[in-house]
Amino acid sequence: MAVIMSETPAFLESLCTVVEKNKPKEDDEKAEVVDWDKAYLGQKLAELQTACTAYDKKTAKAISVELKQKTWPHEVKELLNTISEYLLHSDFEEAAKLAKDFLQPPVVLS
Repeated sequence: MAVIMSETPAFLESLCTVVEKNKPKEDDEKAEVVDWDKAYLGQKLAELQTACTAYDKKTAKAISVELKQKTWPHEVKELLNTISEYLLHSDFEEAAKLAKDFLQPPVVLS
């Protein structure tokens, strides 16, 4: 108990430093990403869709982690977070559907 009591303040201070260092800055969240690799995203989402269709959680999770390490516009970040959440709950059908829907070009009515 004495060790816990003596070490806790230093641990909490270190933890706060790590959290603050890794927390996205408000300016970064609001800044629009102009130059992002749409072809790479499309390729990876297609691979993710295939992995989900095959119920290959390991591959799908690896692709998701790889994609989340890049800088994306807010809309893409939200998509990747939602897909990760579906993968966490083993909802492969919904994850594959999101990837597929995102890859589909919008229908233009004339």
